[in-house]
Amino acid sequence: MMVLQLVCMATAIFFEAGNQPVAGKIAVGNVIMNRVSDYRYPDTPCTVVKQSKSSGCQFSYWCDGKPENANTSSLAYKDSWRAAVMAYNNAVDASFGATHYHADYVYPNWAEQEKVTVRIAQHIFYRL
Repeated sequence: MMVLQLVCMATAIFFEAGNQPVAGKIAVGNVIMNRVSDYRYPDTPCTVVKQSKSSGCQFSYWCDGKPENANTSSLAYKDSWRAAVMAYNNAVDASFGATHYHADYVYPNWAEQEKVTVRIAQHIFYRL
């Protein structure tokens, strides 16, 4: 069961932050785990990643219409797997408690009212 949860996390990290530094990958993993710990969200990494609401998917890669075929032999995926393991085991909180994030080239309507916890490369993290 844990392996399945790590696969969901590593895949999400790969597609959401594959081009980001390791700290950014860990932070995305922390967002997933922070949601797992938050009563407002599902209680496993896989259900968090695959959750959709009336306003759309929570993780954009999951509903972008593209196939989710991660290159598991790539360095980006291996780093994503390591980040997933670290986040799953609460080894380090690179997101500083964030439950949301977005790329710096988009500006979701919820972002203006929320507290930025950290910026890592091209991602901005928030605690909602």
